[in-house]
Amino acid sequence: MVSKSLLPRVASALFKVSPVMSQKRPVAQVAASPTVAVEDPTAFGFEEVKTEFVQEYNSVCTLYKHIKTGAELMSVTNEDENKVFGAVFRTPPDNSTGIPHILEHSVLCGSRKYPIKEPFVELMKGSLNTFLNAFTYPDRTCYPVASTNLQDFYNLVDVYLDAVLHPNCMSDEQTFEQEGWHYELNEVSEEMTFKGVVFNEMKGVYSSPDSVLGRECQQAVFPDNTYGVDSGGDPVVIPELTFEMFKDFHGQFYHPSNGRFWFYGDDDPNERLKILDNFLSEFEARPVDSKVQTQKFFPEPKYVIKKYAAGDSEATGEEPKNFLTVNWLLSEDRFDPETDIAMVCSLPTPAPNSVQPVVTAPPSLPARA
Repeated sequence: MVSKSLLPRVASALFKVSPVMSQKRPVAQVAASPTVAVEDPTAFGFEEVKTEFVQEYNSVCTLYKHIKTGAELMSVTNEDENKVFGAVFRTPPDNSTGIPHILEHSVLCGSRKYPIKEPFVELMKGSLNTFLNAFTYPDRTCYPVASTNLQDFYNLVDVYLDAVLHPNCMSDEQTFEQEGWHYELNEVSEEMTFKGVVFNEMKGVYSSPDSVLGRECQQAVFPDNTYGVDSGGDPVVIPELTFEMFKDFHGQFYHPSNGRFWFYGDDDPNERLKILDNFLSEFEARPVDSKVQTQKFFPEPKYVIKKYAAGDSEATGEEPKNFLTVNWLLSEDRFDPETDIAMVCSLPTPAPNSVQPVVTAPPSLPARA
């Protein structure tokens, strides 16, 4: 499981690739378009919104809307044996306690139908999956699985849907403490320390200068919305998270009305609707306020100076290193493909971690209106 810290608007404008599909797999090459179709989606609780055939991938892409809850499903049908499912919820935090990240870990620690301690670990060991993971982004949480075996695929889908919609962690505070944070005292004479899976993970993240730089850039550019906090969790702030806050966050955002679902591959599209409706039909539609507010442009350029933890320069014999970045807040308007490419090509591309000259005084930049 991974915490993703990105510059979301810039990244989504330039790189529209899902985590699962970014793993390079050969595209299925077939002679004819897929012929399996859903004759009456309303029989499975869905209504068809739009269908298109994508010739480049020889795929029929159909967008459905669940009638009862309003949940959206993208169903991609083709002849690729590597079947993929994903559940995504928009989960914008308003603080750096790491609620989305801790919740991502916790929901995979047992559910209503699978009340074992760590079903995720059991699936890693015993399933035929070709992909199995979960991702926390600054504004959403994703749960993708994939398999070439049909029965195994349906089992993975069942486990994941039950995990996100009916997790045992909502009534098990011990899971929250295990995955999030808790106190530990090994000896009476020692001071209590903080421990926890996510807490320990984020301590490692915060010890990386590159990670600190990326996070500080994002928070400097988006100070007034969810991108101005750390969805993965700041180790200093994580202990402020309570079990009640944890439960409220799941209740607010992990609802079908706030969900987007995805199927891809050569499995029966009718069965997809049936499986998903069996879970979604337990819920009623309700409004979910998860929209991320637009960051306003600054009246003048901002200059931010931050410190990061570094090694002892005297012991290592290395001079302390400084980092310099220049960041721009782009327009909310989407770019056309030509502009996308032009922007990318116009950016300087020095080698990773290459030494670049650093100016002693920042240049005067024009303010954005």
